[in-house]
Amino acid sequence: MHTESLSYGEQRLWSAACDADATPFVDCPLHFSSVARLQGPLHVPALTTAFNRFIARHDVTRSTYAAGGDGRAIRAIAPFVPVELPVTELNGGGDAEIRAALAETVGAPFDLRRGPLLRIRLLKLGEQDHVLAVVAHHIIFDGWSLHVMWRELAAVYDAEANGQPLALPELKAGYADYTAWQRKRLDAARLETLGAYWSARLRGAQALDLPGDDPRPAPGTRPSAAEPVLLPGELAERLRRFCLDRGMTPGVALAAAFKLLLHSLTGSVDIPVGMPIAERSRPELEAVAGLFMNLIVLRTDLSNDPTFVELLDRVRQTFIDAYKHRELPFGLVSGPGVDPGAFRVVFNFFVARRAAATLPGLTVRSIDMNDESPSYAELGLHLFDTGDAMHGFVAYDTARFSRERIAGIVGQFTGLLAAVLAAPELRISSHTATAGESAA
Repeated sequence: MHTESLSYGEQRLWSAACDADATPFVDCPLHFSSVARLQGPLHVPALTTAFNRFIARHDVTRSTYAAGGDGRAIRAIAPFVPVELPVTELNGGGDAEIRAALAETVGAPFDLRRGPLLRIRLLKLGEQDHVLAVVAHHIIFDGWSLHVMWRELAAVYDAEANGQPLALPELKAGYADYTAWQRKRLDAARLETLGAYWSARLRGAQALDLPGDDPRPAPGTRPSAAEPVLLPGELAERLRRFCLDRGMTPGVALAAAFKLLLHSLTGSVDIPVGMPIAERSRPELEAVAGLFMNLIVLRTDLSNDPTFVELLDRVRQTFIDAYKHRELPFGLVSGPGVDPGAFRVVFNFFVARRAAATLPGLTVRSIDMNDESPSYAELGLHLFDTGDAMHGFVAYDTARFSRERIAGIVGQFTGLLAAVLAAPELRISSHTATAGESAA
């Protein structure tokens, strides 16, 4: 077993785990999961081999975390040992039994000190009907890592099931290389420059006082749920045309509409929203599993009742400025009057729904388990452009919000988006007044 220093992203999640509850270093239940129903003649030995090849190839899957002698956390990497794919028989099991088994797999806490931090489970519903659940702690995985995993699983599974040898392309870099590059680039001078920008940009930002059904609980992880969001094909196409005419991405317009919604809900004109971004700028990192994610804050001023077109310009400039300074690890955001805890509302937009779960020779259908993973965010809008309609979900803290309230918020968002696309020259007060009447 050997040890390595942590990336800034790992360090942030390690620190969050230490502060999560009275049992530090153990439970920081921020999970990435991919659950799929596999129908057809599944070759279990081939799937087992595929997972073992993936685990051997990506050392983050064999990592655990602990405090080092100098007070800094370290990542320990265990030697590769082949694993067996655990299979649970649920022949004839109904949807409730399947859902309960999946919830147990997806929602169970991880022990960062002992591992493993990658959890795999296969449910056998029949001879040609299975459900595969893969769950990883966020400290070793980001969303792109699921793409990496499924791509490699499909290639190895296909070769093994057909008795063909397969040599995957050699990785040109590993996660340790990324950590070293990050630490080298973010030297003291660069950190000081970035820190000065964010300290000035976020000074005085206040947490949004969202109308909830229950008082805000103490900080830390808590159960979350998800309410689906659907922008129908016609509305999604109107959005794409609207953005194309103005030379911007749909993500900017969606963020502006979301900020308008938050303004309508809170009355605040100072709207800070966190947004996760990927840090895979080097091409050789695209094939590496690991945590390559940072959080930037989009803080926008909605004062003086701008038109939606003017709000778009403000949000676009917010995007540009934040992206230029995206390298500062969120855990280092500090300064007088800067409270990182104020940024508990999240916005996320992707051009793909999620990692495509595929295995040759099988019909594979993804199963959403968004409502089974605890979260630190109080409210988050996650949208994905699939090329036709836009799908997504609002993740929310169930200790604060009822499902009925969130469903109402989702309806307000889609209504606001349709309204601002139809009349972008109107001032935002006109749109929020209409939204308030509709909600009432």
